[in-house]
Amino acid sequence: MRQKNKRSFKTALFQTIKGLIGRYISDKVARRAAELAYCFLFALFPMLIFLNAAAGVFQVPLAGLLNTLDSVMPEEVMSIVWRYFAYLNAESASVSAALFLGGVSVTLFSLARAVRALMSGVSHAYRREKASKSAFWIPFAVAAVLTISVFLSIVLLFVGEQAIHQLGAYLPLPKALIALWGYLRFLFMPVYTFFVLAAFYKLCAGKRTKLSRAMPGAACALAVWLVMSSLFSMIISEATQFSILYGSLSTVMVLMIWFYFTGVILIMGAELNHLLFGEKEETT
Repeated sequence: MRQKNKRSFKTALFQTIKGLIGRYISDKVARRAAELAYCFLFALFPMLIFLNAAAGVFQVPLAGLLNTLDSVMPEEVMSIVWRYFAYLNAESASVSAALFLGGVSVTLFSLARAVRALMSGVSHAYRREKASKSAFWIPFAVAAVLTISVFLSIVLLFVGEQAIHQLGAYLPLPKALIALWGYLRFLFMPVYTFFVLAAFYKLCAGKRTKLSRAMPGAACALAVWLVMSSLFSMIISEATQFSILYGSLSTVMVLMIWFYFTGVILIMGAELNHLLFGEKEETT
């Protein structure tokens, strides 16, 4: 019985991998991921300007968030982010309301373009071509919700850490609890990313798709993305001739390559969901 189950599992796994390879080719995922890489690149720096301005207005330090992101993003990408924040802080001693509002506007516009491109790729994976041409306000709404949720996650991390230390000053909290929060902080971003990605897949798949059927692709995409980011960081750090080859463009090239693989993974997560559940939903 166990041998029969192993054979069926291997057969199902082989068919799934074969189906994903076929969809990668037929759906032109590489081309869509290249488009996403450009959109992500143009959305990154306005997003960083907004986060820096918002942190200055609400007096929220970004160092905690950046330290948390170190565990899930490649070292080279985080070094770019750190240098850009240092440049912003050096250029602007104080954050004005105009800078904050301008950062919000540019962030929403650039992020909405990236969301629209990602929605197009994911909707195509779900075989919902009409949904990929959705109303213009939907990407803006998703971008607004994403921007607000990212900033609220920063606030939550900061407030949670401060609350633990404040309670520790007045209550005899065990050291193990304070140490546990230090570990839970590093789990927050992967869990947050998982639910955001699952909700996005659910939105693109349509009302008939349950959230639970969007979770396998989100979980696989997140796991593969974490492994890819770690391997990418190792490979880039070992490639000593990379900066010599591309010169001053090496920073942009590192971002573009990482964004490209990120786009491939995000689209293939939707492809996996539709491969597993799509035919069942279409026949019901």
